[in-house]
Amino acid sequence: MSHHSLETVGATTNGVFGTLVKQHAEAAALLSQLKQTSDASSRLQQWAKLRLELLSHEKSEIRILYPELRGIESTRDISDAHDEEAQTLEATIHQLDKLDTASSEWTAKLETLGRLLQKHVQEEEGEFFPRALAALGEDEAQKLDARIIAEKTSVMGELA
Repeated sequence: MSHHSLETVGATTNGVFGTLVKQHAEAAALLSQLKQTSDASSRLQQWAKLRLELLSHEKSEIRILYPELRGIESTRDISDAHDEEAQTLEATIHQLDKLDTASSEWTAKLETLGRLLQKHVQEEEGEFFPRALAALGEDEAQKLDARIIAEKTSVMGELA
């Protein structure tokens, strides 16, 4: 996650994009913590937290933000690219679910997930969010903020 892209979005709006950037930072912190954990049962608990954070974040984006962007010609490509990336992330999460947290395969797959997340976050914060904000405008970004927060809470309830 580059510092510049965080600043670009964070300074531009406190709306939906500011919220999503904060969620990216929270997920990155959980991932970092998980990578430093060697105990299998602690890993399992931390994985459950990270998994819930990632899935609720992605699903709320897919249900609230990206349909709005698909409806605007200048950001339709962002929506398509995001959907593909989200499918890859979700598939990797489900692969991790099937592996033993004590195994080297699990550790390797977690590294893969980390790389996918880093690329995804850099793309969203560096390109997608600034373009989306330009297309939607500040007012719409503010309106989407409350909707995406409510959706994430709802999804967390579904997944728990």
